[in-house]
Amino acid sequence: MDQPIYNPMDQPVREKVMPVPHMMIRLVRANNTYFVANRGGFKTTMGISLYVVDTVKELPRSTGIICGPTFEHLGDNTLNPLFNSLNEDGFEPGVHYVLGTKPPDTWEKPLIRVDTAKKYDHMISWWNGVNHFLISMQKKGSANGISAQHGVFDEIKLMDEKELNDVVFPVFRGNEKAVITEEGHPNKGMRFYDHPLFMSKFFATDKLADPAHIRWVLNKKQLNDYRKLDIILTLQLELNRLKEEYDGAGINKRQKLKPKIHAIEVRLSNLRRNLTFYVESDHTHTIQILGQRWYDDKVASTRPYELKVAIKNEDPDRPEDGFYPDFDENKHCHELMNDYDANKPLIIAADYQHSVSPIPITQIGKLQGKQKDSLNYIDCIHTLAPQGLEDAVQMLCNKYKLHGRKVVYYIYDHTAKGKRNDAEKYYTIVLNTFRKNRWKVVEVYTGLAPTHFDKYNDTKTWLKNDTGDTMDIYINRNRCCKLIRSITSAPVTMKGGKTEKDKKYENTAKYPNLDQSETTHYSDAFDMINHGVLKLKRVQFSAFGGGGLGFRMY
Repeated sequence: MDQPIYNPMDQPVREKVMPVPHMMIRLVRANNTYFVANRGGFKTTMGISLYVVDTVKELPRSTGIICGPTFEHLGDNTLNPLFNSLNEDGFEPGVHYVLGTKPPDTWEKPLIRVDTAKKYDHMISWWNGVNHFLISMQKKGSANGISAQHGVFDEIKLMDEKELNDVVFPVFRGNEKAVITEEGHPNKGMRFYDHPLFMSKFFATDKLADPAHIRWVLNKKQLNDYRKLDIILTLQLELNRLKEEYDGAGINKRQKLKPKIHAIEVRLSNLRRNLTFYVESDHTHTIQILGQRWYDDKVASTRPYELKVAIKNEDPDRPEDGFYPDFDENKHCHELMNDYDANKPLIIAADYQHSVSPIPITQIGKLQGKQKDSLNYIDCIHTLAPQGLEDAVQMLCNKYKLHGRKVVYYIYDHTAKGKRNDAEKYYTIVLNTFRKNRWKVVEVYTGLAPTHFDKYNDTKTWLKNDTGDTMDIYINRNRCCKLIRSITSAPVTMKGGKTEKDKKYENTAKYPNLDQSETTHYSDAFDMINHGVLKLKRVQFSAFGGGGLGFRMY
């Protein structure tokens, strides 16, 4: 009599209640899975753990990796819950796997020989010849000399995509022609290359991170092919039904079901081979398992922003501790169409970098529904390399060609007096380009730039404006989205006990894939305008003959 269709767990049946996102991962089984879950969202116990079991059972004698930010992080945050979950599923240390020690000689040998020089210090060895090397992104040499066919990446919010591509992903190689030879294995005779788990990767993280650092992860959502995912889900559910029918059928019925099952499995294997699946879970899914009291406790003990991002799993809109903690989009942003006045001068500043040339544009005036004048960021213009500062100023002139009073107040500090090789000084480029387009430029030179600590404290005061001693700051949400992103994603660091803006993401060599129009450059120009207008009060409005309001410089 034919044997029942193989159960990948090959363990006593254990009932496991799962939320929908976790079940979707089990049904889709994509070649690349990005599981972005809330804290307490069972990333390891119902995500990583089951993927590891799949690779162990489906690809005997293969080699995998488990990658984390550091070895310490792996030990505390990944391996501990992983081993607890494996134990719940019937996998026992010393019986099914060993960590950090040479496995018993009676166990199967891996297809790729283990370099004994590694001393098994950072390795999980399994009874059927599978190995999992532990890799630390902090010690990049830990990936050297490894050839892997599958891998886990935990807490990828703490990893850099370029470093993964350059340092870790090259280990995915080898065993393309290996064949599953284990007696009784349902895929006996199958090449590793033909298995959907071959060269597969499972990524897991929560979202509580600097938005600029985790954006590469969140962007993976765009890779979802929902039509293909729907097909896979439909086929997998039908396959599950046929297998259940097979297990309860007689000989004749099984002979009819076998080709149907095989046909679906082949089609699923082909669909999954190059598939990426991005999936999220949030607090509602955890409540389904742990109950409402779990969430109520988190509400009572968690800071609002952390609750929003880490527990509810909403996208982060600023670093947990950002340089502009008092900036509130609900308070400081608007979507008014009539905030621009063609009869008033413009106020601008710029940032002087090779990668990006950002120019925020402001005016002083009374917005609709407000009782007093405010400093209004009405627009933002920038260019990215290879275009430069002159191109950005020309774009501004083109866009505001029909501006009624072509007067612009140009605020700049000592950094504008620098220059690149074989080029004019930055402020000269700005002045000449405006004048070439027949704009009157009023120069507002502010001298030496204030320290980051002074900017931090001054901006806190201006954004709060509790006493009403200064003008409020408002930003047009639709025209200044890059400026808003730059402000909300500006991280903070401490030097000498003082708060500074962390400008690490401006390093294009280290972060080549970041959109520099969304890093801290725009916010630097924001600081410069605020400093010139609100602190130095070098630009003020006054009654202006001929209609409307004008400006004078003090």
